[in-house]
Amino acid sequence: MTLKTTYLIFFVLITIMFLLLCGFANQWKQIIVVEKVEVQGIYILPERDVVKLAAVRFGNPIFEINLDSIRTGLLRNEYVEEANISRSFSGTLHIAIRERKPIGSLMFNKMWYVDDNGTLLSKIPASVVLDLPIISGVKLEPEKIKGGTVISNTDVQTAISILSEVMKIDDDLYFLISEIDLNYGKDIIIHSADYGVPINLGRGNYSHKLKLLSAFWQKYVVTRGSQNLESVDVRFKNQLVVKWKEEHKAKDRTI
Repeated sequence: MTLKTTYLIFFVLITIMFLLLCGFANQWKQIIVVEKVEVQGIYILPERDVVKLAAVRFGNPIFEINLDSIRTGLLRNEYVEEANISRSFSGTLHIAIRERKPIGSLMFNKMWYVDDNGTLLSKIPASVVLDLPIISGVKLEPEKIKGGTVISNTDVQTAISILSEVMKIDDDLYFLISEIDLNYGKDIIIHSADYGVPINLGRGNYSHKLKLLSAFWQKYVVTRGSQNLESVDVRFKNQLVVKWKEEHKAKDRTI
């Protein structure tokens, strides 16, 4: 047997083995079916809703599933900012979700949420209770109110930037805010969750004002109680004008 003949036989055998392996792998892929769907990264969306959006049929061959199609279906939900889908040989479909996180709420014909980008999110039944600051005192055009769209209204974007800044400065202060009244273009008024204390934020220089407010709240209000506080004004440079209630008038001060 010549060397050339030996190489030819070897090549034929390798080719046959390769084809057999391909056939076996193809049959193996047909055998592995969808048995389980695992969802990660959700906080607001119920898992059953994500599985329903994925529209996966259990028992179908897992390697015949179009992952891009599932991703496209998931992204149709306004709460889904990003979705990554993968599959495993165990028959499990893995779905990793990055949700849009509401930062405030907006009342217009019904309650809406908004994220830090200004994306409108419908209020949905969720396993968590979202106690978010209300954004008020702004007029929106009805035809532009639709879930998944970004609100371009300047005042709404201002309220969102204020809330985002508050979260960076002081988480506790964020949870103390019950409402941001944009006052239809006039001075912005924040209302506290405890006893609805009005805080005149004015317009502009929000980061500095919020830092002053946070320091004041921690130093004075936490110890003396917000029930004794009548109003706070942070419109002025490097100071807060504070008004306490009747029994604390002697303690009125500019801070």
